[in-house]
Parts: sequence; C-alpha cells; structure tokens
Amino acid sequence: MRNTVIIAVALASILALGFGAGRGFCAGEVPKDILDEVKNPKDLPKGTYAKIEVYEGEALQHQENRGKEEKDDQAGNKIAWVARVDDNEAGHTIFGPYIEIDEGKYVAFFRVKMLEDAGEDVVVTLDACVEYGQSVLDQKEVIGADLKKGKYAQVPLVFDYPGGQLETRVFWPAGYAVAIDSITLFRVK
Repeated sequence: MRNTVIIAVALASILALGFGAGRGFCAGEVPKDILDEVKNPKDLPKGTYAKIEVYEGEALQHQENRGKEEKDDQAGNKIAWVARVDDNEAGHTIFGPYIEIDEGKYVAFFRVKMLEDAGEDVVVTLDACVEYGQSVLDQKEVIGADLKKGKYAQVPLVFDYPGGQLETRVFWPAGYAVAIDSITLFRVK
C-alpha cells in the first residue's frame, strides 16, 4: 500500500511538472519562471537542459552611452539595463561574458522588456558569437509583436558553440526604449 502511494505521488509530481505536456523536452529542467515567459516553448529544441549561469544585464559589459542601470521591480535583482531613445546611442548595449565552455548546443534566454509600443519594428537583435564578434553563431531579430509592453519576455536563442570565448550580445537600433534584465545560458544534450 505504501509503495502504491509513493508511486502515485511521484506520478502526480511528474505530471504537474509538465512531463508529457507536449513541450518537446522535460519540463523542470528549464525553470518554470523562464518557460512561463517564453512565447512558444514548443519551439525549443528537444533534449536535456543543464543551466550554465545567469548573467545580469547590468553586470555584463556595456559601451559608453548605450544604456544605464535603472531600478526595476520586475527585474530579477530589481535592477535592469535600460536603453532609451532620447538618452542613448544605437549599438551593442550589452555583451559578454567571454567564457569558454564545452562545445555543443546551447540556448541563451534573453529576458527583455519593451518600454513602449513598437508594432512590427525591430526592437533589438540578439546574437551569440566568438572571436569578439567576428564569428556569429546565430542571431535573432526581436520585433515589437514578440514582446508585450511593460512585461518581461524570455527570448531564446539556440546556437552551436564550437569553442573559443563565448559572447552574447544585445544590439539596440535606438528605435524604442527597452530593458534587459538577464541572459540565462543552458547547454542542451
């Protein structure tokens, strides 16, 4: 009887976590708070996800006049890196962390919030690269329709990493104000 109860509780826990929910991978390996902010979780690659690190936007590298730290109660640590049209210049507003990790497939989740309506216009371009931007592994243009004004979204960027110093970047074309909270990196096997 006891074993039956344990099995029933384990099975209920597995179903509550989303195993078999049609997401294409085992839920629980990517935290629910990230998955809840991904527009189309079914589009994520299948596999086992292992978290590498969370990089706070304000802690990564920045170029002068490409944004600034601002208090943000929705941000993970209550601080975000914000680029505003009237205050900042177009360019890479965030880049780094310049780490070397195992070769393989990775997903970087960029947590971005649009601060004004942008419609179908490009708000930011996300990429992952090596060789200090000379070799782009993959990139994604994010348009206003991909985000909701005033609410963070996790935008996944999938890429194959061949080795070298990994850099993730947010290019801001200076069209619309945005806040970047963090970049969370996962390896997918």
